[in-house]
Amino acid sequence: MWVSFTLLMTENRISNNKIKVSVFSVILANTEQVTLI
Repeated sequence: MWVSFTLLMTENRISNNKIKVSVFSVILANTEQVTLI
């Protein structure tokens, strides 16, 4: 049980990091466009 729980938590952390990275890149792209204008 503990092993599967740890695996679940690790998967959640990895997906959360992916979401954070994608959100960050979108924000970065938006700020770059704003500075260009």
